[in-house]
Amino acid sequence: MRIKKIRLLAIAAAILVAAIVPAEYFITDVQGRTTEKAADSKGYSLVWSDDFSGNTLDASKWNYELHEPGWVNNELQSYTDSSDNVYVKDGNLVIQPIKTENAVTGNTTYTSGRINTRNKADFKYGKIEVKAKLPKGQGIWPAIWMMPAREELYGGWPKCGELDIMELLGNDPAKVYQTLHYSKTGSDVQSQGTKILSSGDFSDAYHVFSMEWEPEKISFYVDGKLTKTETKWYTSTDGVGTITYPAPFDQEFYMILNVAVGGNWPGNPNADTDFSKAKMLVDYVKVYQKPSYDENVVLKEAAVTLREPDADGNYIINSDFSNAEAMDDTDSWFLKTQSGGDAAASIAEHVMTVSLKSEGTVDYAVQAMQAGIPLSKGGKYQLTFEAKADADRAMLLRLDGPDLNYTKYVEDQTVYLTINYQTYTYDFTMNADTDENSRLEFNLGAQKSGNPTAAVQLKHVRLVKTGQLDVAKPVKTSLPNGNYVYNGTFDQGANRLEYWKISANKVNASITVTNTDYVRKLKVQVPAASEKLSASEKQGDVIVEQNGLALKAGESYVLTFDARAGKAKEIQAAVAGKPFTAKLSAQTKHFKFKFSASSGLKANTAALKFLLGKEGTVYIDNVRIEKVTLSGKEMVQNGSFMEGLKDWSPYVDSSAAAVYTAENGRITFNITNPGSQNWHIQLKQSGLFFDKGKTYQVKAVFKSGADRKVELALMGNASKNYAYYGGESIVLTAEKEYNYTGTFTMNGDSDTSGDLVFSFGKTGGTETPAGTVELTGVSVIEIK
Repeated sequence: MRIKKIRLLAIAAAILVAAIVPAEYFITDVQGRTTEKAADSKGYSLVWSDDFSGNTLDASKWNYELHEPGWVNNELQSYTDSSDNVYVKDGNLVIQPIKTENAVTGNTTYTSGRINTRNKADFKYGKIEVKAKLPKGQGIWPAIWMMPAREELYGGWPKCGELDIMELLGNDPAKVYQTLHYSKTGSDVQSQGTKILSSGDFSDAYHVFSMEWEPEKISFYVDGKLTKTETKWYTSTDGVGTITYPAPFDQEFYMILNVAVGGNWPGNPNADTDFSKAKMLVDYVKVYQKPSYDENVVLKEAAVTLREPDADGNYIINSDFSNAEAMDDTDSWFLKTQSGGDAAASIAEHVMTVSLKSEGTVDYAVQAMQAGIPLSKGGKYQLTFEAKADADRAMLLRLDGPDLNYTKYVEDQTVYLTINYQTYTYDFTMNADTDENSRLEFNLGAQKSGNPTAAVQLKHVRLVKTGQLDVAKPVKTSLPNGNYVYNGTFDQGANRLEYWKISANKVNASITVTNTDYVRKLKVQVPAASEKLSASEKQGDVIVEQNGLALKAGESYVLTFDARAGKAKEIQAAVAGKPFTAKLSAQTKHFKFKFSASSGLKANTAALKFLLGKEGTVYIDNVRIEKVTLSGKEMVQNGSFMEGLKDWSPYVDSSAAAVYTAENGRITFNITNPGSQNWHIQLKQSGLFFDKGKTYQVKAVFKSGADRKVELALMGNASKNYAYYGGESIVLTAEKEYNYTGTFTMNGDSDTSGDLVFSFGKTGGTETPAGTVELTGVSVIEIK
């Protein structure tokens, strides 16, 4: 399992200059660009390239990136624009890491190069091909990769997507990795292929690394041999839902080439690292594209067939350990050791025994486990087993999905063992998607308990299904961003119209969603034949609606949306039976209507209808219904954390390390690595209404295990480009409770879906300590 990466990471490129060949081998497109004709039978034509035939890096194609050490992944190098680190020689781009030792101080520093094509050569779809000779050496990390030109479109890394055409760890120079990164929740999900040379390594000769990227399929190759094809991926924006496939890989990406030194994944250089062998040579980069691409694709969900349990309803194979096993394969039970773990295991006489010599440095350093366990979404299960140890100790129980980035289906359970057998029982519901290959793990490494190498015995491991929940589309609630309308931005589901229905179209109006420059709006073109807007809702010629809204009887709400028309036109919006008229013009206007739900409104029966009849074209976007927050009324939900994490969204970046719990009326972050940015450990609540010119009082109660700073911010969400409205750095003293009160005035435009954000990662340029941070009593009130 490779370690996750943070935000912008490694390297990719695209270059090529056409050779001198007769004119008939070229074509000219409508923009006057000359490109090579079809490169092969797949219909590709060369659209961009660099063969590094000059004496210097072509500044019309490439940008230098300048970054300090530790910017990402705890890497050691500074990225520079020095010709010592990046230069062109003998028809090659050379990226050369350099190690420097200060004779006076004894300090060692590293420099290297990182270049990209951002805003000079951004591409959507195509074949990218790079011929390169790779470096080697412990701690050397070359990469050829791509990132989106508009990373914020889907909410930052990893939701924005990442395309790794080649990565190599210098301590294993015969193996390269080719990877997709994506996510719905903010946790990095990877789909990865590898290539291992049968002889020699990738520093011995040039090799061609390529990727064919199409709307519904991405394939990786090394020297023309397929290493990985992926057709399934996904992304979502904060507080909303899954964006229409093929997002996030439906946008322009740019190329990056770099060689990193050290970091979380490769580890740091050692005395044996030879920096004369650490340079990457790139012969060429070429980008090919087809004349057009059909983006009208649908995610093909493969049918999942779950194996049946045994006659007793048990899904665990060899549950009673009646079959002796050496545990050296993956057919049933098996043992895995890593990260310094050293152990042996066997099954005999109806008992599994795990004997340890070393616990290693992580909990998964010693694992006794079984994979291939089927779990169905909505299934209710009970796991039981008996266990003891040669001396009192702990182990960690984990049930996860190795094919799905090790998604945890049960929160990690610490199991305390004694010298006598005890029976342990765990009931859980499978809330994730169905998985035919989940994995049960008994983790015996680095438990930070007494007797860490005491042998463990297990008996009678059983997993049975006790029930099944209805997993039909769930009843609507308010979204995490406070909106009661689902897909109000028209970027989800089939035709980007998920949750909406066309309840009337008597005149064959064209009803679509735009996607020009990634702007998605409902577009309704009504022909001249239409005469009825809303003589009554049932008689309207064109009606687009969403029903089942979770509005509550007697509550006050505000409906907002943005709209314009091809020419002046009136439309109506009706919500919970209350109609509103909007007068549209050619300029986009923001409409806002307050209303109260009737006292007789039944749960999840409210509907929002747009009545769009009469000739003309209408564009609608950013549809929201939110509760009205009255002056002096509390805006934060569950600020006491008495309902656990309800209404809150914690985040721990992959470059940081922390666990969080919400119990006894507070949330606690136990931080072991604060990361390199304040937002690497974060807690936020979305859907707050910040009104222009209004002043708000913010309160919170903190307690920290060490002297530290935390950041508080009132912000816009991704749709507002994370606009900053106000906040401050808060200084905490170790073991002292701090009651914070601050006031902020909203000087920007009103934001009906703002965020309250607490950041607990690295703050400023100083070291940020590990330790615990507690938070409770969070409050935001409009005071004037």
